[in-house]
Amino acid sequence: MSPWKHRRQVDRSDLLSRELVEDCGAFLGGRLVETLEARKAPVPTWAWTNLLAHGSMEELRLASLEERIRRGDEYWNWRQGRSYLATLMCLSARSFGPLLALQQEAALIPIELTLAAQPEPDICTPTDWVAQVEAVLRLHRDTLRAMNLDVDPNTQNGERQ
Repeated sequence: MSPWKHRRQVDRSDLLSRELVEDCGAFLGGRLVETLEARKAPVPTWAWTNLLAHGSMEELRLASLEERIRRGDEYWNWRQGRSYLATLMCLSARSFGPLLALQQEAALIPIELTLAAQPEPDICTPTDWVAQVEAVLRLHRDTLRAMNLDVDPNTQNGERQ
């Protein structure tokens, strides 16, 4: 084998390894959509759940404003849906305070993984995805309420009066 051929194989392996590490970091940090977009790779439906499942409160707050900032790009409808869900999560955090991590672990990470494990649907609209995630968030919120974990008496149904 020529040394040049071996070098190309090592370079390709290094590139794939770096890409895998970058993707893992992006997944765990809630930045998968942005990483895929930067690479000009297709964004699967489940990836839009990633920021919701792994993002910090500040990242969710910024995402709740995103639909007003990035109008017109190819994924605008998906951003609008993610913005709406991030807003719901921020409102929920006002009610349940430090339980954001619990909401992410108990509700959002499981639906993210469930969606990721399914074959990509031929047609899944942002509206369909929002309805699925919103139903999971509602169920989780209702469970917390049933456990009397609603720490803010000024809220009802996740919204301030």
